[in-house]
Amino acid sequence: MSFTTGDARFVLAKDSAQSATAGLVLVGSCLVRRPLAYYAALRFAGEAGSEQAAQFHSTANTSAMRARWRRVTLVWGTTLLIDASLRIAAVYLLPIRVASNVSQLLMVTFMGGLTLWTVWSMKKEQAEPGKAGPQRAAAGS
Repeated sequence: MSFTTGDARFVLAKDSAQSATAGLVLVGSCLVRRPLAYYAALRFAGEAGSEQAAQFHSTANTSAMRARWRRVTLVWGTTLLIDASLRIAAVYLLPIRVASNVSQLLMVTFMGGLTLWTVWSMKKEQAEPGKAGPQRAAAGS
């Protein structure tokens, strides 16, 4: 692509554009009944085995879980949009070699941070009394 456009920065920026698109899709999915985090959770539950799938389905329609999926989807979508903005700015404001490294560092940092936040927030919600997380609701049925 850089041969066609004559700009190596465009090649680096396209990766950021993919993150921005994913962020927009995630945020947009919050406008429908079940945001994309629901479908990710459904897939992971199915892959984890029949017991986890049963727990998932027993709590799938609780207000606490719907709120969690919407929150997770919004956090991921918004963070991907921030990541993409910072990476595009780096690509066009920094020297190309530095921009390439900064872009990759930002991507790894944001994705790692999102993953850690998702796991931490899940454990926190499950540990709080009165929260209807998957284990609590399944245990109470």
